[in-house]
Amino acid sequence: MRNITIIFATAVTTALITIWSMHAVSTTSQAKAMASTPSLNIMQMTRNAKDLPVDNYDACACVF
Repeated sequence: MRNITIIFATAVTTALITIWSMHAVSTTSQAKAMASTPSLNIMQMTRNAKDLPVDNYDACACVF
């Protein structure tokens, strides 16, 4: 009987922590998403990224 009480208390504690953390993440992520949306212009970044130099990396050159 004591094991059931411990398991139940653990389950309730875990559920409360999960609910609290999901609420905390959802309320802060919406504010961050709304604040960053106007400053992020993917299409302009893509246009600016054309004709950039290509850097080649030779993985075998790093072997000692």
